[in-house]
Amino acid sequence: MRVLAVFLALLPALIFLPSPALAVPTPPDYMIPYFQQAASETGVDYNLLVSVGYCESGFNPNAVSSAGAIGVMQLLPSTATAFGASDPRDPQQNIMAGARYLKYLLDRYKGDVELALAAYNAGPGNVDKYGGIPPFRETRDYVKKVMATAGLTYEERSYGVFQRIVDTFFNPIINILVSVRDRLDYVSQVAARGLNLDYFLGPVMMLGPQWKVLIVSIVASAFLLLTVLVARKGYGIYLALKEGVKWW
Repeated sequence: MRVLAVFLALLPALIFLPSPALAVPTPPDYMIPYFQQAASETGVDYNLLVSVGYCESGFNPNAVSSAGAIGVMQLLPSTATAFGASDPRDPQQNIMAGARYLKYLLDRYKGDVELALAAYNAGPGNVDKYGGIPPFRETRDYVKKVMATAGLTYEERSYGVFQRIVDTFFNPIINILVSVRDRLDYVSQVAARGLNLDYFLGPVMMLGPQWKVLIVSIVASAFLLLTVLVARKGYGIYLALKEGVKWW
C-alpha cells in the first residue's frame, strides 16, 4: 500500500515533467545568411526564427499548405505581401517577411514569445478571443515544439495539471456554447429579433485563462469530493445489504 501511495503521489510529476530541449536545427547552408539577416534587421532571436522555419516547413521553400500558406515560413499570400515579400516562394523574401510578421506579433503581445507563436499558428484573432493560447491541440503542440527546438523554456500556462482539465472539459464546452451562440445569433438576425447571447456568455468568455482554470479547479475539487462521498455511501449500502440490514 505504501508503494502504491508513493507511486500515485509521484504520478502527476511524472506525467507533467517538461519535455527535454531539442537541438536547434541547422538550415541549409544557403539559407543561413537569410536567417541571420532577418534576425539582425528585426531583432527577433535567430534560434527562434530558425525553429519556426523548421517547424513550419522543414526549410522547404516550395512547401504549400492546404490553407495556401507558402514557403519556408508558411506565409499566406496576403501576409507575405503585407510584410514585404513580393514573391513568397523566394526563400530570402519569405524568411524576411516571416521575421517581420513574428516581430509584429511579439510587439503586439509585449514580448510574450508563447502568445506570438500561438498567433503565428492560429491567428491573432484566436489568441485575443481566448485571452491566451487557444485550446486547439495543434496550436499548443506547435508552441511547445518551437519553444523546445529554439532551446527556450516553455511554461504550461495556468497551474500546469489543471490546464489539462481545462483542455479536456472546459474549453470544449466553451467552444460548443460559442458555436450555439453563433448559430442562434444568425437566426435572430434573420428573424430581426435582436437576440444577443453575449449577455449570457460574455462574462465567461472575458475571463482570463488563470480565472478560467481557477473556476475549473474549484468545480473539479467539488466533483472529486462528491465522488468520494458517493463512493463512501455506496460502500455503506453494500455493507448494509451484505449484512441483510435495511439501509433506507
